[in-house]
Amino acid sequence: MGLIDVRRFWVTTRVGGSGELVVSDVGLAEESEWDVDLAQVVEVNALCVPATRPLTYQVMDNELRLLASFLLDRPGAPISVRHQEFKASAGHVKRFVTESFGLGMLTAAVERHYRWKLRDSDLENFDVLPAKFAGQYPASGVRPDLLFDFNSQGEEKRLAGEARGRSACRPKFTDRDQRERLDQIVAWSGRNDFHPVTMTWAYSGAKKVQVDFFDIQNPEDPYKVSESGLEYLENLAPTSARPVDIPLPILRQRALGRTAAIANELYQTAPQPTPERARRILGRNVRGEWTTADLVAPSNLRLFLGVLDQALDQRQAGAPRRARSASSQAWDADPIQIAMTQRILVVVARDSAQEPDWSEVTRRIEQPGQ
Repeated sequence: MGLIDVRRFWVTTRVGGSGELVVSDVGLAEESEWDVDLAQVVEVNALCVPATRPLTYQVMDNELRLLASFLLDRPGAPISVRHQEFKASAGHVKRFVTESFGLGMLTAAVERHYRWKLRDSDLENFDVLPAKFAGQYPASGVRPDLLFDFNSQGEEKRLAGEARGRSACRPKFTDRDQRERLDQIVAWSGRNDFHPVTMTWAYSGAKKVQVDFFDIQNPEDPYKVSESGLEYLENLAPTSARPVDIPLPILRQRALGRTAAIANELYQTAPQPTPERARRILGRNVRGEWTTADLVAPSNLRLFLGVLDQALDQRQAGAPRRARSASSQAWDADPIQIAMTQRILVVVARDSAQEPDWSEVTRRIEQPGQ
């Protein structure tokens, strides 16, 4: 996996004289080096799509390929951006890459900090929230970017996350732009029943990606920072109240229905391999194709976006993550990185002049750790 520099800031809040939640103080908790899986960064951008957006496989595949083409990733080496090619790109391309990169860094930070295990129904985009959250959040004004739903982790809790991406180098200290946005996100939390929030700023201007992660606490927050710097999910504040006339099981069913609809759209438009090159994982057919991340410069990084015809169960989908946790050093050096949910598969193959044999992918999924 690639390496990034992370500064984690603690943020305390208080209720101001006007009754609005405001930032009380900000301080540096720790600075450390994190390893990040490029396949997971790419996967996030495949999952957090607006509910009303029509989807086709080729469009999404090209978006993910464009993002991967600008990122340099080598095992055990810093993740960075192709700066020369980035500077030569049009403004709208720069914005797309920077925003996508920022979303990936936010999700990587949330997953690591809160010990979250990503599933395809756990992540929503605030631009267009699905029906299960209709009426629970304001439809206009300042809003965070992503909504993390922890129901699949066994907790009826949610976390709103703000992702910012910048192509410059990280400031030496927190700057005015960060503090202004932090004020806005904290105020949003206060207006939404002290909804748990967090924020990341990802900077790609240096030789190594830099991320500032803001760990925001509610007033008189019941938890304390542990010595390891990891806060447990069960200490998050309660979520905003659900509409009383919609039971939780129905909301969950709506969420799963939307997730299935997205996967179905992608599967129906994904390329079907010829019979002699059919791809299968754990008894499921896989549609998709390999592409090379070489849209802006020569590259030996290959990307596969796959869609399964039937969903895996949670344990099957989590096999690559468990293998990574059990043997992090071996995983770091592995030239094939895999991120998957129940129906979406992202594979990144480094130092590969041609697509890997499919058996190399299935072995890592069906026989992890071997």
